Amino acid sequence: MKYNAIEIFIKTILRKDINFVKKLIFILLTLIAFIWWLLFSSSCFYGDFNLYYTKEGDDGEYYLNMYQHLPTTQIAVYKLIDGYDKYF
Repeated sequence: MKYNAIEIFIKTILRKDINFVKKLIFILLTLIAFIWWLLFSSSCFYGDFNLYYTKEGDDGEYYLNMYQHLPTTQIAVYKLIDGYDKYF
């Protein structure tokens, strides 16, 4: 069977590179999810269950909602126990 250079390139080099790229994408997505969980997960989910305070503006057009951080990470639990930066 006769192979040309393009078929050899596709069968040997690209197949190995595709597996490497798949592994690299998986590692990057896992790292992004871990960083999001560590830094932002305590303030990304909000609703009536963690609403702390609501204040309307003087003209009634705007209002301020204060939400309590959720204890989803060790940092958030420490901040809630410490009393510093409990609300967003």
